[in-house]
Amino acid sequence: MSTDRADAVPGRSFGPARERPRLLTWGLLRPDDGTEVAIRAIALLGDRRRDVRYLIAGPIHPTAFSSGRDQHRERLTRTAWEAGVASSVRVDAVEWTPEMLAKLVASASVVIVSDDPFETTASAVLTASVAAGRPVIAAASPQAVELLGDGAGIVVPPGDPVALAAAIESILDRPASLETMASQARQRAASLAWSALDGQHRSLRDLVAIALEAR
Repeated sequence: MSTDRADAVPGRSFGPARERPRLLTWGLLRPDDGTEVAIRAIALLGDRRRDVRYLIAGPIHPTAFSSGRDQHRERLTRTAWEAGVASSVRVDAVEWTPEMLAKLVASASVVIVSDDPFETTASAVLTASVAAGRPVIAAASPQAVELLGDGAGIVVPPGDPVALAAAIESILDRPASLETMASQARQRAASLAWSALDGQHRSLRDLVAIALEAR
């Protein structure tokens, strides 16, 4: 199944995948997950927003529904429109399986974790993303500093779209840095798979499933 499934705005497309790095936020999506901060950061890139694709993927938390309406997805779509980045942002908030999301995470150029750095879901998403060998831009927390401090990603202040935009722009300015970060993340991956959870070996699919179950 293709991982590019539902546009934030019907009829819009991202263009050739090889030409634009894919930024990914994934996990159990909910109103306070920090995703709108990332959308605002994309808008702050100005003309350079055309250089990226930002995919938001994962099931919606039950608290985000009201009267049968998916309010969170609607809000994210509206935010992208209002910020002028609808052509760069895709919201795919359907029932992803752990297997599907694991493949998506493994194919991302960069994972953005802009959630509350002390929240359980953000922690699980960060661990799984690094375990997948993916570069990560994450909101500051002790765990983010520990996992990304050796060059596997970039740590930014929580809730700060300006700092997040600067981190994204630094990657656009230095494309080779992505491979450097990915290399560091891959070095971390094996040890994380063994030690992240109860000292047992976990596949990426297992780590993704745990992130989707976190509340």
